[in-house]
Amino acid sequence: MALGNKSGKTYIYDLDVVEPSLIKASVLSHPKCNSAIRQTALSRDGSILICVCDDATVWRWDVKKDEESKREEAMEK
Repeated sequence: MALGNKSGKTYIYDLDVVEPSLIKASVLSHPKCNSAIRQTALSRDGSILICVCDDATVWRWDVKKDEESKREEAMEK
């Protein structure tokens, strides 16, 4: 699930967990994205997220790549 806010940040929630209390949000942001996000859409496989903002910009995020890189960084530490 992906939700955008009025300051240009997008929160992604992985709902595929055993216990609902384990759901955590990942935040996607960019310094140039600072207007309200009005719509979000995920591809069927959940790998691409599109966000549409009030300032007529469209942002594409490669979600799985971002999540995989975070996991790889955590495993390296």
